[in-house]
Amino acid sequence: MIILSIAAGRLLSVKFTLEEKIIDGQKVYLWMMFLIFFLVMGLRAPSVGTDTLLYGQLYRTIGSYNSLLDALENPQLQSAPAYILISRFLNWFSSDPQILSIATGLYISAFLFLFILKTSKDIPLSVFSWIGLALFFSSMNTNRQYMAMVTLLYGLFCLFEKFKNLKGWLLILLALGLHQTSFVAIAIVMSGMFLATKVKDNRLIIIISSAAGIILSFLLPVGINFFNMLFPRYARYTVGYSAIFDFLGQGRVIILYVFLFSLCLLVLFGKKSDNDDKVDNFCQKIFPAVICMTIFGIFNNDIILANRIVSYFIALYICIIPYVLNRYSGVSRIYLRAGIILALSIYAGIAMWEGISGSTPYRFFWQ
Repeated sequence: MIILSIAAGRLLSVKFTLEEKIIDGQKVYLWMMFLIFFLVMGLRAPSVGTDTLLYGQLYRTIGSYNSLLDALENPQLQSAPAYILISRFLNWFSSDPQILSIATGLYISAFLFLFILKTSKDIPLSVFSWIGLALFFSSMNTNRQYMAMVTLLYGLFCLFEKFKNLKGWLLILLALGLHQTSFVAIAIVMSGMFLATKVKDNRLIIIISSAAGIILSFLLPVGINFFNMLFPRYARYTVGYSAIFDFLGQGRVIILYVFLFSLCLLVLFGKKSDNDDKVDNFCQKIFPAVICMTIFGIFNNDIILANRIVSYFIALYICIIPYVLNRYSGVSRIYLRAGIILALSIYAGIAMWEGISGSTPYRFFWQ
């Protein structure tokens, strides 16, 4: 899939003419990869993804309740009413948990590609980054959080376009109803956007955001205690070694965070465009939050809950990476692009080899 995303992205990254109609090759590529992502996620066997079987059991349990109110009182999902509503709706069609995998695969792929279409300066590179950052593999495990994640990403862009955008706020509420960790992500992104409106110098933004990430690291124990008080069932994710989000084993995920932070620093050396468009402005707005939480991840990569929160901001790199590269041209851009693709290909390859989040070995549900 990694090789396919790179090769197809290069072949289809230009416009071509078909029966006198100009077709954008990047959009053709986007649709092609959307279909691949959806089919791989939706047709996977219950054994693919560490929590797929658990969510399948919960799906049957939610469908077995006599009423929606009874289902909403399920102690395992009391804080996820939107997920329960979706599961109840799907149960009207089938009680087979496979329909849940199909529906969530469609949901995640649709919102992800909508976000990429709206925010990327390089669609093939953004799609590749979703794979290269191992987010695609993890999305087949922590399905509910990734539903919240892609909903939040698209909702944030809608609010960026117009702060009073009703659709944007409804998407934010939907994300909150899918997974509690989205609340923290929303608060930090909004704070970062406020900083970006007040401070225009990238050097100062990086310094302030990095300092904020370090301060949040020191405040993490207080935040964990508060989070555990609100959501006691997540206490198991706040102690011990990070096994679920330790993508490369034995703490090596810190290498990814350092690598991504170094990419952010490239903004300081690239040339700013004279005519920033909507995508540039959006990336500039989320830039402080991305830096802050990358630094936070470096200091707290051994805590599962911390990495779950950081994953929202790792996802934002699918538009940040093309944004950074867009500041370079010629040979510099070619070398940087090749280096990023190589590094993320190695990272994703190791992740697959180590069976990240139970996503490998892959099997279809009928096998």
